[in-house]
Amino acid sequence: MTNTLLRIGIIGELEVQQQLLNRNFNVFNNICDDDGIDLVCEKNNKFFKIQVKKATKISYYKTTPRYSFGLGNTKNRPDFFICVVNEGFLIIPSSWCTSQSFNWYPFSKKDNQKFILNNWNLLK
Repeated sequence: MTNTLLRIGIIGELEVQQQLLNRNFNVFNNICDDDGIDLVCEKNNKFFKIQVKKATKISYYKTTPRYSFGLGNTKNRPDFFICVVNEGFLIIPSSWCTSQSFNWYPFSKKDNQKFILNNWNLLK
C-alpha cells in the first residue's frame, strides 16, 4: 500500500506523541484538526497546542539542502510546530514564525539551528 499524504501525516503525529509520552507529557488527540491543532499536551498543569508537520523529502534552495514546511493559515495558532525530519524533531515556537512557511537548512551553521533540533526543553 502506498503511503498517502494523510498516512504520512498520521505517522508523524504518532512519532511526536511517542516522544511526548516518553517525556511524561499527557497527550490528547484532536478528533477534528481543521483549525491547525493536531495535539494538545500537558505537563505540570501547563497545556500546549501542537501542530505536527512531517517532511517527506529534502529539497534544494540553489545548491543548499533544506526542508520546507507550510504552516497553514488558521486563526487558532498553535503554541508549537513540531516538524519531523530525518535528523529528528524540530521544536519551533509559533512566535518564531512570521510567515506562512518555515524553511530549515539541516547543514547550516546558524546559531538558531541548534536551538530547535530535538530541543524538547522548549516545551516548559
